[in-house]
Amino acid sequence: MALESEQYFGKITMKGIAFACALAMGLGVCAAADAKKPASPPRAQKWDREPDGFLGIKFGAPLSVQQCPKQTIANQTFVDFGRLKTIDGLCIDGDSSYGQLWNTPELGLEYRVWVTGNDGAPTSFLLKSAPKDFDALSAAFISRYGPPTNRATSAAQTIGGASFRNVTLQWRGERVRITMQKYGDRVDQSETSVADADYWRARERARADEAAAGVGKL
Repeated sequence: MALESEQYFGKITMKGIAFACALAMGLGVCAAADAKKPASPPRAQKWDREPDGFLGIKFGAPLSVQQCPKQTIANQTFVDFGRLKTIDGLCIDGDSSYGQLWNTPELGLEYRVWVTGNDGAPTSFLLKSAPKDFDALSAAFISRYGPPTNRATSAAQTIGGASFRNVTLQWRGERVRITMQKYGDRVDQSETSVADADYWRARERARADEAAAGVGKL
């Protein structure tokens, strides 16, 4: 659920200047034109308070979280919320490949967290909450992890035609990526992902290699 955006600079007039500069290379006549070029986008901030996981669960290590207590009603198994209050720490309704985490920290707002894993280790967390709580949740993350390395706003529209402004905050580090969106896949939910950067970089490289191999078979 991360927001990827690209900025494009340069109008036709700027292309003309660039072409003229190329022709006049070495003559020193392009300095003024260069000064008028749009400034480059600011470099991403360094993330000084980058964590090594989320909710005390480390990336790259086996997922070791106790199972939530269960109850069976009419042959259906559910989390036993009565007994849930009697255990200490996080618990999971699921397994190391996918599950919902319960007994998460109290933040003064309602939210839910799911974890996804591979080979027994967590690879990403997905937190869902209400858009009305986005400011409070983002303030909690900023307090814990420092200011985001990138902020962006974008216009969005529902199928019914309603328009709104989405807000995306990103923290990008060597080990961890965090992306917060005020509106996720649904306009009634905010989504925050916390991901193992090394794992997803490896996945992206594997996809690129597979695509390159596929092109070679055309």
